[in-house]
Amino acid sequence: MRAFLLPLLLSGGLGVAWMGCSGPEVAEGCEYHSDCPDGSLCEDDECSEVECTSSDDCQPGYFCAARFECAPGCEDDTDCAAGESCTEQNECAEYGCRTTELDCAYGEYCDQDLGECYEDTAPHCDECDINSTGTQCGGQGDCFYLDGGSCTSDSDCEEGYSCDTVGFDRICHADICLVTCNPNADEPCPRGYQCGDVSGLGDYYCFADCVWLRNEGYL
Repeated sequence: MRAFLLPLLLSGGLGVAWMGCSGPEVAEGCEYHSDCPDGSLCEDDECSEVECTSSDDCQPGYFCAARFECAPGCEDDTDCAAGESCTEQNECAEYGCRTTELDCAYGEYCDQDLGECYEDTAPHCDECDINSTGTQCGGQGDCFYLDGGSCTSDSDCEEGYSCDTVGFDRICHADICLVTCNPNADEPCPRGYQCGDVSGLGDYYCFADCVWLRNEGYL
């Protein structure tokens, strides 16, 4: 019995002694980039440190080139600052407008071919007189009024409204031109306006908060 236990005890002692030792680290090989730690890639079956693995590792104005080095310029638009795009020469350059709503001012359209915004000449939100029977709004739209509630004088009205009789009631009102639009067009209205059926009868006009635009100096 004792002769049988002794080898086991010795074997256990050797095992503990072996586990307690730590030798020098040995560099392990790799097969995929994922086998390597951050900042390293698998090259020739070994992990090698690189300057970048994506353009996120580079400072603004630089991108991660083919040899995993940060090079001046760009690879795509995300490498450039806001308002810039990456050219075919891998350079960041300012671009013009791309969309009407995002890049142009109120009342403008974007000419995507030229990359330039241009002002729409239609009389959007122009002033008119709802009590007039003459032709108004340049023949491109119609005169509507915004009802601001009953009143006895202009002092009862908000900025941009006046007190007058419309129909049979004395109300605060703002008279504006609304221009007709095609709801099926790609960009039926300039920026700041929406194409909608204002009457519920299929009469589509470009409408906006004209009083606010006027008060804020956009018109």
